[in-house]
Amino acid sequence: MRKFRLEVAVMLIILTSGCAFAQRHGRADSVQNYSPKPPNPILNIHYQAAGTWSYIRLSDLLKMKRAIVSISDPKTNQKNTYEGVSMNQLVSELSKYRIELFQDIGAFHKNKLVVSGTDLGMESNMIVVDTINGERLGREHPFGVVTKDNRGGTIIVRNLAYIRLGRVHANEALRRSGRS
Repeated sequence: MRKFRLEVAVMLIILTSGCAFAQRHGRADSVQNYSPKPPNPILNIHYQAAGTWSYIRLSDLLKMKRAIVSISDPKTNQKNTYEGVSMNQLVSELSKYRIELFQDIGAFHKNKLVVSGTDLGMESNMIVVDTINGERLGREHPFGVVTKDNRGGTIIVRNLAYIRLGRVHANEALRRSGRS
């Protein structure tokens, strides 16, 4: 009888241990069948006055009218082609806002104000870029901005964390309207 119990115990151990191990094939989430979805990053726009956020997916940006700008790098004299979407398509009545661009500086995901509304040229066509020289920007930082400053120089912001739209101050509104 004791031998029979031992045989039954061994058989139960053998049968149940096979169920505890991961199966090699057949499950939808097994390693062999896993194919990661391509990332669909989100562009964040903060409407400061209203206290709201707008979240625009890369897949939606790719469906919009594209803008292309070529800029020569002053250090290497190499021409870079930036492709993206004009900020006017993303925000209606853009002239009502003071635009501030924040960059992810990497240290514990800290964001730093890199361009404020007073630095930007009012007639400039700001482009939110997602492609440089035909290649997507990285997974960590999928967006950047190309625009002009108030002296006509080019501003290129990489590693864009988010865009903040604030209220236009009274003296800034006068400057935009052409009155001093």
